[in-house]
Amino acid sequence: MAPDSHPDGEGAALGPPGSRRHLFRPGQSGNPGGRPKSERTLLARMYGADGSRVFKRLEELRNDPQTSRRLKAQIDFFVVERMFGKAPQVVGVEGGPSLVSLLAEVTSKTVLEKTEP
Repeated sequence: MAPDSHPDGEGAALGPPGSRRHLFRPGQSGNPGGRPKSERTLLARMYGADGSRVFKRLEELRNDPQTSRRLKAQIDFFVVERMFGKAPQVVGVEGGPSLVSLLAEVTSKTVLEKTEP
């Protein structure tokens, strides 16, 4: 068995950059078991199965007169993100060719280089 191959011959532990070898078997999750059950149980016990205790605590902090304005703003931001999701970030490129056209050009050059002898 080669030193960089997976013990059962599928995938690979290591490979040179750009190689088609995989760290994991294709189609298999790198974390098939997910979060450990014991951790889920602990978190559910601490915060409630639906996380309701977290929001109750945030509400208590938000309504406490001694809570700083900065922390109140952070709580508001946290709640809004959880309710509506993060705002999309749009990046605009001005001047010059578009990114899509640049990628198309690079791709076509790469394909031509591979097909030429």
